[in-house]
Amino acid sequence: MELSKVTKLLRLMQLLSTNTGYSIDGLMEKTGLSRRNIYNYLDTFRQAGFAVMKIGTDGNTYRLVPSSNTPDLRHITYFTEEEAAFLNRLTDSLGIGDGNAISERLKHKLASIYKFVPTTGKDDRPRKEETDIFACSDNRTTGQTHLPYHIKLLLDNFAKKALIEHFPLSIKNLRPDKSRWIWEGRISDIENVGRFVLSLTGHIQVLSDENLKRFLRNKAAFLMRKYDNPSK
Repeated sequence: MELSKVTKLLRLMQLLSTNTGYSIDGLMEKTGLSRRNIYNYLDTFRQAGFAVMKIGTDGNTYRLVPSSNTPDLRHITYFTEEEAAFLNRLTDSLGIGDGNAISERLKHKLASIYKFVPTTGKDDRPRKEETDIFACSDNRTTGQTHLPYHIKLLLDNFAKKALIEHFPLSIKNLRPDKSRWIWEGRISDIENVGRFVLSLTGHIQVLSDENLKRFLRNKAAFLMRKYDNPSK
């Protein structure tokens, strides 16, 4: 399926998943799809197991309701922080320049995802969260109150690219500093960021904190002892 069709299909799903629903004319206006295409998509949703409900007194307002055998619509039509960061990088890599209307709208939406992540439970309104981006994805927690280490790194372009590649969420804490980059944020564990710095020692300078510097000194001392005395 072409990208434009996928985009319109996802947009249609978003509109139909609202509590109020939309009329066919409203869906045509919002998506740019023809009346025939919208009816075809509604049939496709039914075949996929979704209940396409007519609501309201006019009989022309539709709403999409997932069944027990279909995925949560939020998992289809919304992005996680990592996915949003990846899409932002993809937009840049495709060469969609500033001023492009689609690019600007997408980046605006992605920026809001960087700042907020969806909550769980009955209240689906977004809330501001802080995340340890160096924690592995399986163990990462958001809204974590205990992030005791304030880390500040100075990176060259090579390290900056490696950081974004391995930790996509890091992009929201990056800022340019002359010909280099600064990443600054709070983390819960020194070892994870320490391993990353050790893998790029010639490309990263640790500006803070002292706990990270101590960790790196201890690792360096261990390596020196190990290779100065290989038999031990």
